[in-house]
Amino acid sequence: MNTKHSACVLLLMLLAACAGEVGTPDLTSGSDANHLGEAVKQNTAAQIANPDAPSDHPLETSGARAANAEKRYRTDTVEAPAEPRTQTTIER
Repeated sequence: MNTKHSACVLLLMLLAACAGEVGTPDLTSGSDANHLGEAVKQNTAAQIANPDAPSDHPLETSGARAANAEKRYRTDTVEAPAEPRTQTTIER
């Protein structure tokens, strides 16, 4: 009986040690609250292109060419891109 009692006390002491606030962030104030969600914000910003990006020259295009491209897109008749190549071969 004494061994069971000692084991139970030891187990409760170990459990109490694990339940402490060591390493628990305080999200209500302090520096931990200031960084909450920062990784999500950085990942979101990295995946969004800047629509007002500065440019050295204005974008020049033809209205007819843009209309044809839109028509091909809507009718699913877009021209297939060229076969991608990573290197050139030299024929002998």
